[in-house]
Amino acid sequence: MIDTLPSIFVSHGAPTLALDPGETGVFWERLAAGLPRPRAVLCVSAHWATAAPEVNAVARNDTIHDFYGFPEPLYRIAYPAPGAPVLAQRVADLLGGAGVATRIDRARGLDHGAWVPLRIMYPGAEIPALQLSVQPQLTGLPKFRLHGLGFNAYIEGWALYAEQLGKEVGFYQDPVSDYARLSSELFRAVRLVLYTKIHSKGWTRDQVVDYMRKTGAVDEPTIQSETDRYIAWPAQALSYKLGQLKIRELRERAHRELGPKFDIRKFHDEMLDGGTLPLDLLEARTDKWIAEQKGK
Repeated sequence: MIDTLPSIFVSHGAPTLALDPGETGVFWERLAAGLPRPRAVLCVSAHWATAAPEVNAVARNDTIHDFYGFPEPLYRIAYPAPGAPVLAQRVADLLGGAGVATRIDRARGLDHGAWVPLRIMYPGAEIPALQLSVQPQLTGLPKFRLHGLGFNAYIEGWALYAEQLGKEVGFYQDPVSDYARLSSELFRAVRLVLYTKIHSKGWTRDQVVDYMRKTGAVDEPTIQSETDRYIAWPAQALSYKLGQLKIRELRERAHRELGPKFDIRKFHDEMLDGGTLPLDLLEARTDKWIAEQKGK
């Protein structure tokens, strides 16, 4: 029996997966079933960002609902997994021994980046869980650039782009395993239509709801909440797809112009190294990088 399980990246998806996990939930269940039962789980989620590393150490985790605008039943879900104070201290000691001073937070629970997948993988909430924060790592930038500036097309565009990387490296071996990703693509295609219909063509709320029901992309609670979101927040969700398409475009351009010099790892570094940017600045930065790579 091994003492340390492998580190695994698990995309937590939208918070609504806690209500309707679908094929994503099936994948999480199979993932948990294929692993030895853990004595504890250490989670690292992008939803807990701090200036320096912190690890939570509580007797029992609160369920943090760090999102808004979703169906009311979602906010009533609790995942009261026990904490792991002794392990938290061990994590802090190990990081400290490696020269990374780590603070212990004795109040914080689990954000949805942790508890949504954990709730499906280990529904009994009996396995101790703890969380380690992440830190902005860019240097040489003004302090205001190290924090979110609302460039949603970049942030969510990168997230959508990153989803396809799993398919590229072979994580999805057949259409069934790729079902959740394709379902999400269908949902995003639907909202591209709806934003245009609402704010350009004058569709009513009833027309929007009827269209979403016919597509079968999401369940009824999500249809209702998403409809209100699209009406109240023009173009916000369109930015997801616009950002993804722009990053794909820049990748194809770099590949075409650099030929055998193109390195996908260096391209991804370039996409991330500048922090969150408007898409026009990201494009200008990428064009400059392509020119530099040609000269090497």
